[in-house]
Amino acid sequence: MRQVKDGDLPVQTRSMRSHSHAKTKSRAKRRPGSSQSQIAFWAENMQTDHMSDGLPRYYGLNPVFFTLNEPEAKLLTQTWTAIADDMNLVQHLLALYFCWEYPTLASLSKEHFLRDFRDGRHRYCSPLLVNALLALGCRFSTRPMTRANAEDSHSAGDHFFKESQRLLDQETDHHSLTTIQALGIMSIREASCGRGSESRYYAGQSIQLAFEMGLHRTHDEGDQDELAVRLATFWGAFSLDQ
Repeated sequence: MRQVKDGDLPVQTRSMRSHSHAKTKSRAKRRPGSSQSQIAFWAENMQTDHMSDGLPRYYGLNPVFFTLNEPEAKLLTQTWTAIADDMNLVQHLLALYFCWEYPTLASLSKEHFLRDFRDGRHRYCSPLLVNALLALGCRFSTRPMTRANAEDSHSAGDHFFKESQRLLDQETDHHSLTTIQALGIMSIREASCGRGSESRYYAGQSIQLAFEMGLHRTHDEGDQDELAVRLATFWGAFSLDQ
């Protein structure tokens, strides 16, 4: 392992990270409907049951929120997206992301994101980041309501991704932790759709902003939460760029 000195964070060699990212893209590219269909079916049925009217009831993020050492999950009312007003669906898609993608390649700090998502704070959560996560979460779902076109399984998450692009274009300054994280998530999502050049573009933008913000250097100032999120954000961006 190569070390970068003079205040920089330790950086692994390109070959090690490249191998890890290649495996991530290979796994993410598998789509429901082939070998992944049984896995996707099991994942969704593990987290849902059905109400008396036959509509799905999503268990959502409550089990995830309980990992935050809180006595109970708060009532969530803000979906953070203009695309969907169904909080159960939003929680379900986020749960799919944290179940299937996050353990392999984390582009954010789950604890800090979920706290701010729940509490409506914009420090470590943003509409751009949430829409990007929902777009990726749709890739692990077989349900028609997760598609831009209910008849086309390849359109899963396209509506959330388009909203992510719109919000990104509206930003006047991209130098924020949540934007760097969102770009990383958008990169993974495009890789899962087989769009390699687009994936590399978003990954490149993510790591460029991370370096411009100095996330690769240690800082004495700031609280422990800020340091933890900066570290998670940098390593996520760095891993994707290899």
